[in-house]
Amino acid sequence: MLLGFALRVFGLDEQSLWYDEGYSVWFVQAHAGLELITRPIQLELNTPLYYLLLKAWLSGAGQSEFAVRSLSAAAGLLWVALVWATSHAIWKRPALAATVAVAFSAAGLTVAQEGRMYAVAGAGCSAAGFAFAVAMRRRRAAWWAAWGVLGVLAFASHVLCALVIVAQIAVLWIARAWQRCLPSLAERAATTGLAAWMLLVVALILPNREAYGTVFDAPADAWLILQQTLAAQILPRLLPESLIPVAALATSALIGLALVATVRSRCWSAFGFGSAALLAALGFALFSALVGKFSSRYPTLLLPLVMAWALGSLEHGLPSGWTRFALAGLVALASELGIQAWRTQPIYANEDFRGATAHLRRHMADDEKVVLVSGHFAPVFAYYWTESDQRWVALPNDVVLNVNNMLTYAEVAPRVNAALAGTGGAWLLLWQDDVIDPTGLAGELLRRQSQSLGPVEVITRFHGLRLIHYRFFQPYQPTPTPLVFTSEVLLNRPQMGLGSDGCGLPAAPTVGAPWLEVWCLWRVSRNSPLPAETQVSLRLERADGARVAQLDQVIAPRGLPSIPYPKPIWAPYFLPLPRDTSPGEYVLWVVPYTASGEVAPQVRVSLVLEPQR
Repeated sequence: MLLGFALRVFGLDEQSLWYDEGYSVWFVQAHAGLELITRPIQLELNTPLYYLLLKAWLSGAGQSEFAVRSLSAAAGLLWVALVWATSHAIWKRPALAATVAVAFSAAGLTVAQEGRMYAVAGAGCSAAGFAFAVAMRRRRAAWWAAWGVLGVLAFASHVLCALVIVAQIAVLWIARAWQRCLPSLAERAATTGLAAWMLLVVALILPNREAYGTVFDAPADAWLILQQTLAAQILPRLLPESLIPVAALATSALIGLALVATVRSRCWSAFGFGSAALLAALGFALFSALVGKFSSRYPTLLLPLVMAWALGSLEHGLPSGWTRFALAGLVALASELGIQAWRTQPIYANEDFRGATAHLRRHMADDEKVVLVSGHFAPVFAYYWTESDQRWVALPNDVVLNVNNMLTYAEVAPRVNAALAGTGGAWLLLWQDDVIDPTGLAGELLRRQSQSLGPVEVITRFHGLRLIHYRFFQPYQPTPTPLVFTSEVLLNRPQMGLGSDGCGLPAAPTVGAPWLEVWCLWRVSRNSPLPAETQVSLRLERADGARVAQLDQVIAPRGLPSIPYPKPIWAPYFLPLPRDTSPGEYVLWVVPYTASGEVAPQVRVSLVLEPQR
């Protein structure tokens, strides 16, 4: 316990908070009273116990990084005690190897050192598992009642703890059917109460599911997620990815040996407890595959349950105390190697919002602002910004990652115009923008007014964050809204892959300008056969058909998005104009093409080049 405590508090505030942790702080600061219960159900489709605990915890501990994470560290330490107690309940002797595995697990330490609910939820699942193990062995009403109460608390800490409780209920039903006997009144009361509680919360969650657009509707790879679920028991954050099959195989081998040891011992309470843990693991994988969302933190909730059963079963079958100590030593050695990698390898580092914010405070000019994409990390940015002035804008203005908020010109331009009007420059801080801004719209809005239309420096030393500085060639000029195009779109068949809402010029073109700025709106069908690197050719012709200028480039700032993107793609182009271009009427052709030739649609824009004033 002392070593486990030391590992959980050592370096607790060494790394920056990341997005989810900043969200936790923002949530408890922005909500109070009944909102602490209702808003998690509405915003996250989750249960509220962690936020209630964190609100009380921070009121006494303060708002520091150490304070934010220390609640999870305490809950992670509770895992260790519960594994000791659970193995004792199953085998009538505590399992040293299982306790060591959880105390020194890099996967467990990961969630015990972050300000989120996973360690608290894991402790809740472990406490319910402990009561379940004791109740199966002793069959007393008090322990069934304890299991019911702790199951309610576990589910209140995270909605996915329902999978653990449902698995335990299923094992009880199967056992009673196998034994051909009716459950006791206490068992029926506990299972009925738990089921009613979970169904009530699910009924409250379901009406909000349509607004919770954090994932795409494509189902995930069930076999891969099952591997990840198994690997998450020993591999922190499922990194590096090349080790996932190895870790999954190691966990599978451990489970296989544990099953053999359990059957040979004829300890049916151990068999029931282990079956419930494995059913829960399968439930995690199936749930994630169905909803299309998976986090390595989800199956980590099972770590104390799986290790208490699996390593406890192996240790129980060993012939002497020395061999049990040897097993614990091997587990400790393997855990030490995992801790070393977790503490030293850069791939396990958090996104450095602390460092990025400090860099901005040092280098921002007084006439500059910050643009955050994706805007859902605004809470953690605000945590470190600390200054009272609102010198930043979040795109979109939503603290929850939601694919329904993918950026479009019509939604973003008015906010950027209001935030940056008259400024001399801007800093763009990017994270998870591949989901929210897959077309690169925010960067193009800033680049088109920057002093250089060429490549810009991207600062990437903040562990997954990208920071770009744009200095404008004049005070920021609001871009036109809404977009109204009078161009002619030919062969427009968006159902075939690509469609267009037209092209136009944001300002009247004049002779002598270095380029002709052209804006287009494209639409991509969900099953577009076009490659991401689809090109577009802009061809400026005089009225007699003579070509004056031509520009060929990728069709959108980042190419066509590879993820489903049902919104119009804003694409600005800068067609260089020859110095000797004369005033008059012109036709601009905008023609998409791939390696196999031109594709529809094609856009025709009639324009007049005015004499230079």
